[in-house]
Amino acid sequence: MHNPKLTKIVATIGPVSESKEIMAKLIDAGVNLFRFNTKHSTPEWHSQHIRQAQSIADEKGVTLGILLDLQGPEIRLETRNKADYPVKQDQIISLGLSYVDGVDVIIPHAQVFKLIKKGHDLLIDDGFVETEVLEVSGSKIVVKVKNDSVIKHRKGVNLPGIEVDFPSLIDAVMVARGDLGIEVPIEQLAYWQKILISKCRVANKPVITATQMLESMISNPRPTRAESTDVAHAVLDGTDAIMLSGESASGKYPVRTVETMAKIAKWNEKLRGVETHSYAREDATTIVAEAAVSIVRSHIKPKLDAVVVFTETGFTALAISRYRLTIPIIAVTDNKSTAECLTLSFGVTPVVAKFPTGAYTSSESVLKELKDRKIIASGDNLVLVHGHHWQKPGNTNSLSIITI
Repeated sequence: MHNPKLTKIVATIGPVSESKEIMAKLIDAGVNLFRFNTKHSTPEWHSQHIRQAQSIADEKGVTLGILLDLQGPEIRLETRNKADYPVKQDQIISLGLSYVDGVDVIIPHAQVFKLIKKGHDLLIDDGFVETEVLEVSGSKIVVKVKNDSVIKHRKGVNLPGIEVDFPSLIDAVMVARGDLGIEVPIEQLAYWQKILISKCRVANKPVITATQMLESMISNPRPTRAESTDVAHAVLDGTDAIMLSGESASGKYPVRTVETMAKIAKWNEKLRGVETHSYAREDATTIVAEAAVSIVRSHIKPKLDAVVVFTETGFTALAISRYRLTIPIIAVTDNKSTAECLTLSFGVTPVVAKFPTGAYTSSESVLKELKDRKIIASGDNLVLVHGHHWQKPGNTNSLSIITI
């Protein structure tokens, strides 16, 4: 049984990592999902490189997740001719819907002008440009700049404390500290990171911790001590995944950055204390999942090497994953889409295999395939979790301990 990294790594693909060679090296270095940010490049570019990534994964015989970051509801400004707009402390500038009446920068969102009021803070580019609203009139906002900086085209705008009614679609939760650090006081950021990760585990939702994790490695071959500590704390907090943005998309050392992140994650993820929290509900699946976790955490001899879960939808694997075990969860499914979704979940090694049909009588054929593919090996001690019927979701009700 191999000793895999349990925390998942998401790497953003960009100009420095779009080649087949670098993508392959990133997977070897520990990447579990590639993120494609649709705010940049064309749909054709994204389609081409997603197909390329999937082809590389197929060649390597691994399951790779694809995270497509859609340009959803957000506020972004526009500068004249897309040029940088330098500003000085105490400078007065005007923001509007169009370049009329002395407007310096455009915010193409009419809703903003209805919500913001005199005295509010208006922050640009994750707060690197701070301004205070002096006046609001129709489709024009006059602000005073609080610090010397540069306003860049298409940078984000945050309105701390103001609820903007935008629709959202969420399958997983991202703790994006750039935005979060704008919406809550900076001294509270670490606290809310822990709270969000904890709540995601209760809700059985995968959670990604992101933003500036190894930011200095965009230009340096080694991270700062603070950055390495930041990655370690996210792992110790119990996040499913940690994410790289500019580090892997446009940095000088994309592969080395992933290798560094993987080392930090693997060393720290097994140091978390044993938890006593119960996530089981009244259904058989979560009760069986918790029973499997209890067996793994017991002092059973010989020591267990992995949990093997036969799953159609991935729910059982997710239900076990949130306990953050120190051994891998091998989630076997005959559904490729399920396997790809599970690439985001802590500790889960998703495997696509052919399932028998009918009532569950034996797992011999599936276990043989896992052994032939070197996913398990002779002598491995496993907890096996399954239902009473193959290819039928929602019927997990059994577990057993076996030796291969």
